Amino acid sequence: RNFGDVAERHLTLTVVVMSTALPGTQFSPTGDNREDPYSFYAWARAAEPVFFSQEMHMWCVTRHEEVSAILGDPDTFSSRNAAPDYGELGPEVQEALRGYRQPKTLLNMDRPDHTALRRVVQQVFGPRRIAAMEPTVREVVDSVVGEFAADGHADMVDQLVYPLPLTVIFRLLGIPLEDMSLCRQSTADLKELIFAGPRLPTARQVQLARNVTAYQKYLEDLAADRATAPGEDLISYLSQAKNKDGDPQLSRSEVADMTQNLI
Repeated sequence: RNFGDVAERHLTLTVVVMSTALPGTQFSPTGDNREDPYSFYAWARAAEPVFFSQEMHMWCVTRHEEVSAILGDPDTFSSRNAAPDYGELGPEVQEALRGYRQPKTLLNMDRPDHTALRRVVQQVFGPRRIAAMEPTVREVVDSVVGEFAADGHADMVDQLVYPLPLTVIFRLLGIPLEDMSLCRQSTADLKELIFAGPRLPTARQVQLARNVTAYQKYLEDLAADRATAPGEDLISYLSQAKNKDGDPQLSRSEVADMTQNLI
C-alpha cells in the first residue's frame, strides 16, 4: 500500500526490524498483547513505528506525529478499508456468511458519503438530546458501580470501562432489555471472527459467521420496527431523520449499520 512520505520516512528501519524478529507482524490485540499492550507500544514507537499486523490485516501506525498526519489527510489515506476483512475463510464459512453485508459506517466512509452521514448523526446527537440523556447515563453509572462498590476493589476494565459505555448505548438505542445479552455476545462474536477467525477451528468459524449474520438481520428488523413505530430512542431518531425533501435520510440497512457502529 502507498503510505506516502509517512511510510517512506521509516521504510528502511521497518524492513530491517521485520526481517529479523518480526515482532510487529505478530502483534495480537486479542492474544499475548491484550493484557499489557503498553510495553509493545513503546517498543513500536521507538523501533517499528509503521508495521503490518497479520492478525488484523491492517497497517498500524504508532507515533502521534504520523497518526496526526494521516488523520489530517483524508485525500491520501482513505477510510474505505478501515474495517478489517475476515481474512481467508473456507467455503463453509463463506456459505454461513451468505446474505451478510459489509456494514457502511462513519469508520469506513470517505467524503462525500462520510459528510452526508455525519450531518444526520449530528442531528440525532444535538445538544438538547444529549442533555436529555443525562438521567439515563447517571442511572446506568450508579447500577454498574453498585455491582462492585462494596468490594473495595475492582478490575476497572472488565467491571467498569467495558460494561458502562456498552450498557449506556444499549439503553439510549432502545435495545430491549431481554436482547441486551444477545447483543453483547453478538458484538463479541463479530470481533472474534474479524481478529481471530482464520486461526479458529472451522466449526467455530461457521458458528461465529452464522451468529453475526443473524445479528445483522436482527438490527435490520429493529430498524424497520422503529421506522413504523418510533419511540424516544436513537434508533427511532435515525429512522425518522428526513432529508430536505422530507424523505427518510437513511435506509433500513444504513440505520442498522449505524446502530452496529454505535455499539
